[in-house]
Parts: sequence; C-alpha cells; structure tokens
Amino acid sequence: MPEYRLDEGERIGLAVFLRGLRALAPPSTFVFHREGAAWRGLAERSIDGRGCRQCHLLDGKPPAIAQFYADAALAPPPLDGAGARLQPQWLFDYLIAPSAVRPWLQVRMPNARLGPAEAEAIARWLADRAGRPTALRPLAVRDLSPERAEVGRQAFVALKCVTCHRLQRGDGLTTADLAPDLGLARQRLDPEWIRRFLEDPGKILPHTKMPQFSPDGQSPLPDLLAGDSAAQMDLIVDHLMHLGLLPTAGAPPQAEAP
Repeated sequence: MPEYRLDEGERIGLAVFLRGLRALAPPSTFVFHREGAAWRGLAERSIDGRGCRQCHLLDGKPPAIAQFYADAALAPPPLDGAGARLQPQWLFDYLIAPSAVRPWLQVRMPNARLGPAEAEAIARWLADRAGRPTALRPLAVRDLSPERAEVGRQAFVALKCVTCHRLQRGDGLTTADLAPDLGLARQRLDPEWIRRFLEDPGKILPHTKMPQFSPDGQSPLPDLLAGDSAAQMDLIVDHLMHLGLLPTAGAPPQAEAP
C-alpha cells in the first residue's frame, strides 16, 4: 500500500465513501443536511416529471417546442431567470390555477393540477436559483407620495407604455409586438428585476421587443427629473408597483360607460 499522504479531510471522505460501498449508512455526524433539501428535491422531481423542460428553456437548454417557433417571442417564456422576474407568491398562485398572462399567444400553460406542496417547491426553487427571497409573501415596496405618483403617471403616459402593454391588439401591431398586462406588475414582478430590465432589456430577455430605456445614456424624457435616466427608471418602477393603489398611479382614464 503506497503512502498517499492524505490530509484529515481526504481520509474521512475516503472512509465514508468506502463505507457507502458496503451499503452501510455512515455515522450521522458525516451526513450533510442541506436546509431546504426536501422542497428542492420535490421541485426538481416535479419539473422533470411534469415535462416543464419540453416547453420552457431551463439551464440554457432549448425546449423541444422551440423548433416550431420562427419568432422566439411567441414561444413559452424561459424558466432561466424566472425566479428573479416573478414573485414567489404570484408564481405559486399561477401554478395552482394558470391564467392567460399573454392572451394573444397560441400556446397555453396547461393546468398540471399541482398540489400546494409541489407549487410552493417550484416557486421557491426558481427564486432560490436567482438568489431572491423564497418566502411566499408580497415583496416590500417603497412608499409613494401622491405627488411622486402623479409625476410617475405623467412619465408612464409620455413613454406610451400602453402602446404594447395591454390586453387587446393595437393598431398596426403584430402579436409578437405585444407585451404582458402591466396591471399585474405589482403582484407579479420583482421590482429589482424591473429596474434591471429597464436598463438593458435585451440582456435580461434576449428575444424581447422591449426597447432600451436610455440608449447611449440619453434619457427619452430630458425635462423630467433633470434628465436623470437612473432617477426616471426608479420612478417608473415605483409607479408600476403602485398601479391600482393610488388614484393618480395608473394609465390614462378610460371613458365612462354610457
């Protein structure tokens, strides 16, 4: 037997491995118990067992359904990065009862009839992969004064966000040019993700049609907040996270019904 000069960690590791070859459990002090291992394992088994990878890009691997879409914007959204984009509570509710977030698409998320434990595990697993909080509770948002809300509403209107972000098809738009209803942003999206997305949409979602907020550092609203594009993006995030909470924090008012 040669002299390998193993250190203590290597000797213990080798001993545990060899004991495992005899199908004998190692001493409990040598067993690694990772926090959350139960729900992580359940999430991974559910994702593989339910065929999620057949429709959604995950771990950089294109799904089988991708071959049928010439325009990736019309395909199911990627799961890579979904944990940074979506709030776990919203994702949990969505997995329990899927709804049409992009109603113009010809593909629909099936109701896999997930139980609460599976839905929670998947929501937490995706958030954990993105380094985001995994708790099923609404994310904290900054307070918004009525004055700042009004400035945010004016910026939202000036940027013409509702041109694409609405449920019905707009004049001259193809379905690939439409985007999810921003009325869901407060419950659905992570505010930190919104901020990063505004700064460089193509870096976050390669196939998005969303234009960059301030290409070349030039603000689209030079008269707002002294033309500070960073402050303007913060304002838009605050506005989106308060849609429906303040009277002035919405899109232009709709005409009253006759």
